Formats: sequence, structure tokens, C-alpha cells
Amino acid sequence: KMTDQDRILVAAADESSRREIELLLHDNGFGVETTGDCDAALRTLETFKPHLVILDLAGSPDAAIECCRKIKNQRETQETKVLMLGDHEERRSISEAFNAGSDDYIYAPIDELQLLTMVRELLQFTYLRRLLQSRAG
Repeated sequence: KMTDQDRILVAAADESSRREIELLLHDNGFGVETTGDCDAALRTLETFKPHLVILDLAGSPDAAIECCRKIKNQRETQETKVLMLGDHEERRSISEAFNAGSDDYIYAPIDELQLLTMVRELLQFTYLRRLLQSRAG
């Protein structure tokens, strides 16, 4: 069972897509923070401690991929799930995203139901891990 403690960080350069994702997630009971770039996302990670980060490749795919790599290479954040958002023209970026440690990938324009399904599936992993860790004490 998901709880309102599920925290999601959305990093997207485009304000309208950032807002669209934020509203969708917020309306579905998730705690959401947004940033406009990867540097801000990495700073927000430390304080907000999200369970999932959604990185939009639009605008600067290289920066988003580098951001993903940093999240997955730091011990404190390596368990954080990362969902990349990109379009069909970015085939090269898709393979690079997975190489950088992205957990999943969704194509723009966003299908809201698909996004929510992916988010819930990724959070299910973090929920089960938190449960196991709390029982291991």
C-alpha cells in the first residue's frame, strides 16, 4: 500500500511540463517537489529525500543523463528510483539513460495513466525495500 510519504522529485527545464507532472502526481496523493535543472535536483535530493526522481531529457539530455549517473553513483541516493522522460527522437539518449542507471523510461507527450502506473510500480519497489529494512531493524 502506498502512503502519502511517497516523495517524488520532478526535474524538468520546461515549466509547463514540470507543472503538468506536478499537478498529476499531487492530485494522486504524492508529495512532489520540482526543479528546473539537474544541479538544483541534486541539491534538493539531500533535503527532500525523494523515493523517485523523474528526469526530463528535453532541453539538455546530457545533463539529465549525468544527473541520473550521479544519483546512482552516490551511496546515499543509489537506491532512489529514476524515471526518464524523453521523446522518440532521442533513441541514443534512451540507451544512455539506461547505461546511467535509469530504472525506466517514458515517452513524451505523457500518457497520464501510463505515467501513474510506472510511478506506482517503481514506488512499490522502494516500499518493499523500506519494509524489509524496517523489519531487519
